[in-house]
Amino acid sequence: MIIRGTTPPIRFTFSDVNPLEMTAAFLTIRQNSVTIEKELSSASSVTDSMIEWQLSQEETLALEAGRLAQVQCRYRFSGGAVGASRIYEENVYAVLKEGEI
Repeated sequence: MIIRGTTPPIRFTFSDVNPLEMTAAFLTIRQNSVTIEKELSSASSVTDSMIEWQLSQEETLALEAGRLAQVQCRYRFSGGAVGASRIYEENVYAVLKEGEI
């Protein structure tokens, strides 16, 4: 769930790979013509089983309420192996007070 104008965490949990061994990872959120991308270096938390990114108010305000946003994580290891999560669909919800606060 993404609420416009908020700063929600987007968390990916891994059971079969270790994020601490990744050399690159990308969070991609897409809704129509809006694409939000974040790199591993901007993650707010990385453990041996999870990566978490924090979205900004500006980023969530770019999304349209009432429509689904697609969310995916892609990653690479030093040996060259590349993986990806499935594509998740998240509902985007409105706020009554528009804009950043």
